[in-house]
Amino acid sequence: MGKSTSLRIAGLAVACGLALLSMPGSASAAPAPATKNAAAVSAASPKADALPMWKKPKNKFNGCIDSSQQNNEKFVVFVPGTDNDLWIWKENRGAGSVNPWVLFTETEGANPIPEGVVCATITAHGNNVAITIVTQNDSTQQVWQTDCTVNPDNANDPFDPNERCADFEELTPLPEATASGPAPERGRAYGSEPAPAVGAPIGPNTGDGASMSSGSGTATTAGGVLLGLAITGGALALRRRRFNSDTTAA
Repeated sequence: MGKSTSLRIAGLAVACGLALLSMPGSASAAPAPATKNAAAVSAASPKADALPMWKKPKNKFNGCIDSSQQNNEKFVVFVPGTDNDLWIWKENRGAGSVNPWVLFTETEGANPIPEGVVCATITAHGNNVAITIVTQNDSTQQVWQTDCTVNPDNANDPFDPNERCADFEELTPLPEATASGPAPERGRAYGSEPAPAVGAPIGPNTGDGASMSSGSGTATTAGGVLLGLAITGGALALRRRRFNSDTTAA
């Protein structure tokens, strides 16, 4: 082995060891930025941001709006968020002879709509529209739905949800996990995740191409070992070259 080849091998080995020492997680890596003080973050955030939607100040828009279309005419449902009113807008209502906005307060049976409306959606299907609402009273949320007949809708008999919508029916039970906790993976229901085996490591499985690290000391130790091997290999290469030179001279 020539002198230049031995020096190249020793240089490459030393370079590999130094590269490992500079990997993220090693002792020489730059420290992670300090996290903000929790008290400072809390003081900087307005207290109103932590309030439920129905309790936020009136100067913020806390309403809800949705739209749909039946044939060539559009529908809008709007909850202003200030007094829990429920407004219905229909394009060309009563052939344009009346205000397209109607305040929805009772059903066709003269029963009042559920109290505490905070959001609503509207969906057209056939000759009907389905109106779904969310109510909030104290800490209790409920979801309700009604179905409304749209036609006829003309100047003599304009569409009016107070006269065309059935009584609201509550949709129960509500999903318990929506109040808190992460959402499940797509296509997987709540509670269907298999429990990990007792004593099983939390992290990538060995043998699947993934690796696990025990902390910042792992990379540092590995780099130190390789650096030591590189230095030893370089010294042996130089010693072998010197021995060959002495033999040749003799």
